[in-house]
Amino acid sequence: MNDQRRMPTLATELSVFSCHQSELIAGVLSKHPNLASLLVRIAEQVSRVFRSETVKQLRLRPSSGPYPAEDVGLVVDIVVTADESDARASLGRFDEEWWFEASGRCPVEIVIDIRRE
Repeated sequence: MNDQRRMPTLATELSVFSCHQSELIAGVLSKHPNLASLLVRIAEQVSRVFRSETVKQLRLRPSSGPYPAEDVGLVVDIVVTADESDARASLGRFDEEWWFEASGRCPVEIVIDIRRE
């Protein structure tokens, strides 16, 4: 099931994300409750590093197929405008200035990537 509705448990803290396969994400978050605050920090850091007019959406989805929640990592897709030429450089800054250190404390694998639309 590949739905795009927001999960009720994420409605307040993580409402900035469009969630795909929300049941799997809910499983990951129930096993790792502190992960929600890290996802909020990711959104804050994206806002700090990327120009706001170029970020169309943040998408949150599982990184693997429909396996048990303990086997699933997460992907945060930073959806940018198709003509955004600085997206890769911004992602590099995001990585260097914050994510490389923060990701070392992640209980699950989180991949952050750029999508152009």
